[in-house]
Amino acid sequence: MTRFTLVFALALLFAPPAVDAQVYRWVDDQGRVHYSDRAPLGRESEKVAIDSRPTDLEARLIEQMAREERLRLIDGDRVDDTADEAADQEHRARLARACEQARARVASIESARRLSRVEEDGSRRVYSDDERQAALLEARGQVSEWCR
Repeated sequence: MTRFTLVFALALLFAPPAVDAQVYRWVDDQGRVHYSDRAPLGRESEKVAIDSRPTDLEARLIEQMAREERLRLIDGDRVDDTADEAADQEHRARLARACEQARARVASIESARRLSRVEEDGSRRVYSDDERQAALLEARGQVSEWCR
């Protein structure tokens, strides 16, 4: 049973019983028809007969729960497979983007004569040969991790 159904069922169980309300119909000066729970003062109105019956709430809840269980059993495998397939596709797409970015980073580091970055204060700091080599190794590691 879904969380929504459970909350809805509890709300219905604890809801106050419906009151037998009256409905009135009248026509205003412009010819528009209005409906209200109160008769308008100084206007001719007619009481509208409403065919309402109390519902067996418990029977409706049991029927709803049984319907949901049947649907879950019938469609359960198909829904799970579809959800798994969608999650797999999304995961593969994320891996492909990460692989592409890692390869671009390796290409950028390999093709640059000097590797530098902008510091927080706005100054540019050039990497030493050892730092450049470490950055290249890290980028290649990301390629092997993301590009399987």
